Amino acid sequence: MVTPVFIEKLKQVLETSGVPQADVLYVVASCWTQDQVPEIQNEVQYRQYFRRWHTLNAATNASEPPNFRRSREGMYLDCLGARLIDWEEKQRMPTMSPRPCSPLTIKRSNRRKVL
Repeated sequence: MVTPVFIEKLKQVLETSGVPQADVLYVVASCWTQDQVPEIQNEVQYRQYFRRWHTLNAATNASEPPNFRRSREGMYLDCLGARLIDWEEKQRMPTMSPRPCSPLTIKRSNRRKVL
């Protein structure tokens, strides 16, 4: 996991190396990974993420600059959305535990005769 200390040191190295400020901001923002937004564990947490995502999304209306998605806030919004999608997909998938196949579960007419 990328720590805030690492991000700050990376930012300092990039800035002292003469990297343009827009590129420094992009690299630092891209360090905000999905790993820094914990997976949703339950319905309560899902609702919290859902409200947070909608609130942030509404606050970043069409007047935001086109490079908003490259900002730290934009990447955070994307990470929240990804976690919401992951949870929703997991909830849609039926929980199927594989049953071992034994001769008792196979229809009598389909059993092969062992010689």
